[in-house]
Amino acid sequence: MIIAVPSEGNSLDSKVAEHFGRCPFFIVITVKENKVQDFKAVANPFVENHRPYVVVEFIAGFKPDYVLCDGIGPRAINSLNQQGIKVIKGCSGSISEVVNSFLENKLTDSANPCKHLKGE
Repeated sequence: MIIAVPSEGNSLDSKVAEHFGRCPFFIVITVKENKVQDFKAVANPFVENHRPYVVVEFIAGFKPDYVLCDGIGPRAINSLNQQGIKVIKGCSGSISEVVNSFLENKLTDSANPCKHLKGE
């Protein structure tokens, strides 16, 4: 299984970024037998020039099964889902905490939209 997480930094100790498309990095994690086997930090080439569908295509290129994120817009969710990628939103904390919660089936999806959609 492959998991992609938008991140504020380039390690598993980094915090989950508040916005999927505007994060500085994506952490792409390989999971085998319900354990993290490997990860790589990938700089978001669109962080300064946010383009929703381009970011989705960029992430889809890593072939994740899941995207674990905090805020994400409905267009990005729909685009990811159309590519067979499941999205769990409302995640916060460090990447390792979020991934471990997911692997332990303790992570719940938030129905809240991305903060910028609510005018915050």
